Amino acid sequence: MNADLDSQQLRQLAQQYAAEFLKQYAAGDRNFSKVIVRNGKFYVSKPNLKWMDFSHQTLSWANFAGVNLSEALLRQTDLSKTDLSEANLSQSDLREANLYGADLSRANLSKANLTRADLTGAKLVNANLSGANLKHAILLNADLTGAILSRTQMPDGTIHP
Repeated sequence: MNADLDSQQLRQLAQQYAAEFLKQYAAGDRNFSKVIVRNGKFYVSKPNLKWMDFSHQTLSWANFAGVNLSEALLRQTDLSKTDLSEANLSQSDLREANLYGADLSRANLSKANLTRADLTGAKLVNANLSGANLKHAILLNADLTGAILSRTQMPDGTIHP
């Protein structure tokens, strides 16, 4: 991107990118990585969705494994059964998001806001939840094995040491 773009132009470009992404999702695409061949070698490219606004969208069953969604707006977004393993969701707004059965293994959720999020049956194995807000979140049958919970606000409002 051109270094001379101001923040408003960057936000407009981000929203155009988000609109194109949602159009692809509506058309049935669920895998947003692409394979690039460079000098005879294969590389898997993951999209950078930092700062995207997907609030109030339905993105269930999508594959966001390893995708950068840091600081994304995902408020009241349906991410049920979505693969978010190894995704960067640091500082994302996931308030009231539906993460039922989502795979968040090894995801970075540090400082994410998951207030009132439904994480029923979610897989959070080895996820980084340090400094995250889980106040009033639903963690029924969620697998938190090995999850980092330092300074995390738990569903009952207490702060994990």
